Amino acid sequence: MNLNQLYYLQAIAQARGLTRAADALYVTQSNLSHSMAALEEELGIPLLYKNGRDTLLTPYGQEFLAYAERAIQQIEEGKRVAPPGARYGWASSALSAPL
Repeated sequence: MNLNQLYYLQAIAQARGLTRAADALYVTQSNLSHSMAALEEELGIPLLYKNGRDTLLTPYGQEFLAYAERAIQQIEEGKRVAPPGARYGWASSALSAPL
């Protein structure tokens, strides 16, 4: 499982379709579909189902989405507290000092 897969699941839920989500994410529909299939395989549960032209979350997918959104939120908050320049290894914050 990787962070992109969590973002992908969130986008599919919002867009209610693989094509619309792929367009919003600037990825191919094939890549998005393969990534979601890999996530379903790893978790051992179906996350998505087709309903006409829409792709919707299964009840398992809806429950997992809640966890995924919390994880995304935590990571985004962590990014905000990172000192400027830490990404490049030259931050002077105490947070970047070796322990």
